Amino acid sequence: MPKKAAKQAGTGRASDFAHRVAEARRACGLTQSDLADKAGVHISHIQRIEAGTSQPTVDVLKRVAEALGVSIDHLVLDRASEVAAARLTDRELVEQFAAIEGFNDTDKQAIKTVLAAMIVKQRVEAAVR
Repeated sequence: MPKKAAKQAGTGRASDFAHRVAEARRACGLTQSDLADKAGVHISHIQRIEAGTSQPTVDVLKRVAEALGVSIDHLVLDRASEVAAARLTDRELVEQFAAIEGFNDTDKQAIKTVLAAMIVKQRVEAAVR
């Protein structure tokens, strides 16, 4: 299948990227217009990116990723979970973090607050030793 047909059929890399942008935007509770405003780009550009008909420049990609609170790797390569798993050697923690992804935003925030407190505690203890 030619590249153009693959894009239209939704099987190419461009469509994977477009899907990840749209998915991340929805996960943030943003409309295309909201994302365009946060990233400082025109809404039609966001629409074309999500439709898989436009590839953003590196600058626009960076601004979109920042507006969505995700890494560029996640949008382009979908490597966020791979990178996290590679850095975490405790398999149980990896599985727990994966499970947390399905939690609602309130519960996620509660877990982040507890983790932040534990990290501060650990750093204080390490500094005192």
